Amino acid sequence: MTAKEYLRQLRSLDILINAMLQEKERLFVMATKVNAPLSDCKVDSSPDNSKNTDLIIKVAALQDEINKQVDDYVDLRTTIIRQISEIEDMRYRVILTMRYIDRRSFSEIAVLMKYNLRWVKRLHGWALQEFGKINNLAPL
Repeated sequence: MTAKEYLRQLRSLDILINAMLQEKERLFVMATKVNAPLSDCKVDSSPDNSKNTDLIIKVAALQDEINKQVDDYVDLRTTIIRQISEIEDMRYRVILTMRYIDRRSFSEIAVLMKYNLRWVKRLHGWALQEFGKINNLAPL
């Protein structure tokens, strides 16, 4: 695994968690949706709530999975922040933190650091090499 792939895991987990949250919301809406009767016929039977019960069980199971993914995200984020902090060059730490922790674009980083875009990209490459060396990963 390269240093870049390792650091991008954080973004991938964040995207996965957001997708799971949207799915949970969709299932919850389906489970709690109230349907009006289609006819005026009076029937002395109770409504079939098994579909709603199944959906609620699925929502609860999905919430458990979301909680697990959030725990994994927090653990990985904490680990990556610690690993980035081991880099001596402050510029490298700043670039890696802004890029992979704060999820900023290279353009935003260039403006904030008052460097041109090309220089930020060059520093980013060197920062990945340093991160990879410290953490026994391929640099790029």
